[in-house]
Amino acid sequence: MKPNLVFSILSGALLLLSGCASSSYHFVSEPPDASVYYFDPATQKRFLMGTTPLTYKKSSVPKDKPFLVTIEKEGYAPVETPVAPTDGTQTFLNFKLKPDANGLKRSDLELNQTIKNLFVAQKLIFAKRYQASVVELDKLLKERPNLVQALIMKGTAYYLLQDMNSAIASWKKALELDRDNEELNSFLQEKNIRI
Repeated sequence: MKPNLVFSILSGALLLLSGCASSSYHFVSEPPDASVYYFDPATQKRFLMGTTPLTYKKSSVPKDKPFLVTIEKEGYAPVETPVAPTDGTQTFLNFKLKPDANGLKRSDLELNQTIKNLFVAQKLIFAKRYQASVVELDKLLKERPNLVQALIMKGTAYYLLQDMNSAIASWKKALELDRDNEELNSFLQEKNIRI
C-alpha cells in the first residue's frame, strides 16, 4: 500500500494535535480494537504498535521526520497516513473506519458462500436432480464436514434416490452432531425410520 497524503479524503480520519507535557501518540478508532502498525523505512517492515484505543510512547518511531502508520480492522478498509513527529507534545489521531468494498468480514463471506451452496443443493432437490444435489453437498461437506443442515439435506437426497443405506448414514452423522434436531427427528418419526 502506498502512503496516502490525502488523509482526510480517503480515510475519513480526523487528525487533532494538542500540546501537553510528554511526547506520545494517542490513536482512537471507530470502531475500536483496530490494529495500529508502524512502517519502518529502514527495515521495510511493519510493526504492530497495539490496538485502539492506544497511547504509544515508545522510541521506535522517528522523532525528527514524519512516519507512516496503518490502521486495520477486519471488515473495514485499512487507513494509511503519515504522522508528523512530536516535539514534546501529545499527538491525537482519531480514525473513522469505513467498511471495506464488500462490507463483510471474511467469516461473513464464508458463511454467505455456505448458504449459497446449500441453496443450490436445495434447488437441485426441488428440480428432482437428486444425484446432482448429492455432488453439490459432497463439495460443501468436504470443506465443512460437520455442517448438520448439509448432512440432513444429503440424507434427504439419498432418501429420494431410494438409497436408504446412504440416507441413514448421512442422517446418523447429523444426529451425532445435533441429537435434538427437531427437523430431522420429526421427519424420521413421520417416516417411521429408526437410526
